Amino acid sequence: MTERKVTIQSLVHYFSSTMSSEMASRRPIASLVWEWPLQGGDGKANVALDARYFTSKDISVKVVGEMVEIRMEHETSGVFGGVKRSLTRCYHLPENIDPSTIKSELNKDGQLVIRGSKKAL
Repeated sequence: MTERKVTIQSLVHYFSSTMSSEMASRRPIASLVWEWPLQGGDGKANVALDARYFTSKDISVKVVGEMVEIRMEHETSGVFGGVKRSLTRCYHLPENIDPSTIKSELNKDGQLVIRGSKKAL
């Protein structure tokens, strides 16, 4: 397997190509990669997303270079129609967070919590 360098530009291109043209025209390109919110203490950084309509099987969290890619997709159908929900978000990790420490958990309140630890000095 060859290793590829992931850049913000390559992620913008990837996410732009997977969006519908209508959605892409409404969303500024700069907002495709989010900065990691400053949360946490004791050498850790956390981010939480509302995932109450998703199960752990519907959620994918991947570390890609200095980015964390989150995908949530869920589809149900019934007698009166169906519902499809999806969310894709990409966070740029702060420089002081070790990408190999990223862990995710769907808690009982329906929040997807993603944690990372600071790099050892």
